[in-house]
Amino acid sequence: MSGGARPAPKVPLAIEVWRSYAAEIEADLLKIGTDIADWHQGRMSSRRLLVLLEHGLPDESAFKTALRGGRMSRGQRVLEEQLNEQMRLRAAYEFIASRGEVEWNAADYAWVDPVDAVELEKQRAVEEAERERAQDDFESSIGFS
Repeated sequence: MSGGARPAPKVPLAIEVWRSYAAEIEADLLKIGTDIADWHQGRMSSRRLLVLLEHGLPDESAFKTALRGGRMSRGQRVLEEQLNEQMRLRAAYEFIASRGEVEWNAADYAWVDPVDAVELEKQRAVEEAERERAQDDFESSIGFS
């Protein structure tokens, strides 16, 4: 860039993406045989880097997963729902085959998106704390503390 020339439009975008997801990008590019050093040393254009990130990486890559905020890809969600449906069918079969003697809870074996799992765990912790607080309040109210 001589004489105050502006950078190519892809350069600032590539720099911004790199700053936000450096570790994920480096790991993913190495898996497809590309070294990020090529971009740093000018042997790869910013446009090529962005094309590789958008079209050259699988949906399950660390970079694309980070872009989704840690959520699973569409393909992973389809597999998750297939597994969960099998668990629901198994639960229904176990209940029917045992004539109601066996209660098999499919939710205990359900596959959940990692982001949702974190939220569910937080919700469970809050509910447990509320139960304990209610139990303590009840025991205190009857003079059993």
